[in-house]
Amino acid sequence: LQAIDWALEMADHLWTSGAASPEARLRFLSAVIDLAQQFSRRLSALQREVVKQIGADAGMPVEFNAVAAEDVSVTEAIPVTGRVAIYTLDAAVAERARLLLLRSYPQLRVDLNSDTVCTTELKQLARNADWFVFAWRCATHQAWFCVKAAVGESGKLCRASANGAASLAQAVERQLAEGLDQLGGTACRDRHP
Repeated sequence: LQAIDWALEMADHLWTSGAASPEARLRFLSAVIDLAQQFSRRLSALQREVVKQIGADAGMPVEFNAVAAEDVSVTEAIPVTGRVAIYTLDAAVAERARLLLLRSYPQLRVDLNSDTVCTTELKQLARNADWFVFAWRCATHQAWFCVKAAVGESGKLCRASANGAASLAQAVERQLAEGLDQLGGTACRDRHP
């Protein structure tokens, strides 16, 4: 389902950016929504929320059939608690990611930061978060090195694959799926170069 993650990231980015052809943008969004509905049983709660948000933004409300108990993922079946920090310089993207996460995982605490230099607040957030997701394509070097030093070798720092709301939220979801029993432990790895 990596293709759907890519499509959701592109759709989110296209919707929040200007488009030379609004009609082409709507056709792409419609195709992504159709694909998501076709494979809805295989989508995570977060992926369904991203599709619903994109549809609502575009004026194309999306509804999914109820998910059968056997199709519910571990991250959906177990209430997930903890503190997630998201760093990006794009405040609108950060807020969209926060809202997506809270709709899918209401027990999470999601903090946002966009400091351009190493501040006390950024250091404290990095130390206190169970997971820290960093949008490295929309960040400053000073913030990256500050966060990296603050988290040390805890394993809770990970970089999102892209800088859109869908990628930030999906980075959190992947870490939740990998490490539900290791909250604050080695659940989140800095695996991207």
